[in-house]
Amino acid sequence: MVGRVLRGIKANGVNVLMSVIPICVAVFALMAHDGGWGFWSRDFVLSWGANHGPLSLGPEPWRMFTSMFIHLSVTHLVVNMFALYSMSLLLRHELSPGRMLGFYVACGVLASLTSAFINPNAVMAGASGAIFGIFGALLVMWRRGHPGISGKGLLIDGAMNVCITFFMPVDWVAHLGGFVAGGLLYPLFAGPASQAMARYRRWEEEDLYQ
Repeated sequence: MVGRVLRGIKANGVNVLMSVIPICVAVFALMAHDGGWGFWSRDFVLSWGANHGPLSLGPEPWRMFTSMFIHLSVTHLVVNMFALYSMSLLLRHELSPGRMLGFYVACGVLASLTSAFINPNAVMAGASGAIFGIFGALLVMWRRGHPGISGKGLLIDGAMNVCITFFMPVDWVAHLGGFVAGGLLYPLFAGPASQAMARYRRWEEEDLYQ
């Protein structure tokens, strides 16, 4: 049984970011239990660790991390968790679990840092900055000629994300910061393109890549 599980992990890659989804859902449920299902006040969201420039860049820098797990509505939560699930599936073969988690957290923190600097008076939260980091990584993978990444698919995803960014009340600064961070950090976490392609070919030849 254990051997079968290990073979499955080797075949499909470990998508460690799936652990983020139940954490975000649990945090949202606790917030709803504490503050109800209506509109949450600025002070209430801050009390749970949302990102806010004067605090994040001052005595409470940990907010740039905790804000990644806070969501402000059911729609906010569902959209982000669906995006995290679908995009992270494409990344799970390219990074080890530790590197994948480190990459995700780094993108999220840098997205929060960008927002805190450029939009310091806002109170922001959500996983979307880190998710845009994954999108930046996928763009780099496509530019490297990765056969598992569709340019058309990226274009569609990009258009949808741009529409969400500009037509919904979201933190576009964090989105941009996460996207740039993902594009710059992915090569550092994944290594040279030749190594990434070698991993892909190995899984493909073993009929393990899905």
